Amino acid sequence: MDVQRSQDYQTAYCQAAASISQEAQPQFNEIYTRTVMQPMAQYCGYLPEFDRAIKKRKQLADDLERAQRALTKEQGKTPEDPALIARAEQDVQYADAAYHTLNRTLIAEIPKLINARVYVTDPSFEAFVKTQLQFFSDSLQQMNRVAQRLPPQSGPGDDKMLDERVDSVMNQIRSLNICTLNV
Repeated sequence: MDVQRSQDYQTAYCQAAASISQEAQPQFNEIYTRTVMQPMAQYCGYLPEFDRAIKKRKQLADDLERAQRALTKEQGKTPEDPALIARAEQDVQYADAAYHTLNRTLIAEIPKLINARVYVTDPSFEAFVKTQLQFFSDSLQQMNRVAQRLPPQSGPGDDKMLDERVDSVMNQIRSLNICTLNV
């Protein structure tokens, strides 16, 4: 009779674990993906764009510096050619405009990106905590159903008997040769 009850408990536990695995876990994964991973991935997707823009700004700064050196070189020549100087001045103006346009855009947009992290991470973290709470609550309900099938504990003596039995089994394990190997 005791073996049959033990098998009933094992079956109930396996059913509860299967229910958690088949119902609660997929639900958790779906909500977690939608409310945490996707918003974070979208936010992080902007970072490479800003990185490319910062590299482009560096290239434009180098182009501006080259154009300014070329203008200085043309102005420093003894027989000045007004067409070459005008072309060099035009190159400097173009490089300056391109650099400053991108620089102003980055100066305006980077703080927005940094501030946007609050609007992404805070709700995502809150959703993560609530999703975990729901998952653990569902799992606890399943396990409570198993616990209801267990016989009630009769008192503190049961814990003492269980501790003694565990100690006995542990002493048997320690006495095995495999436990005394010097590895």
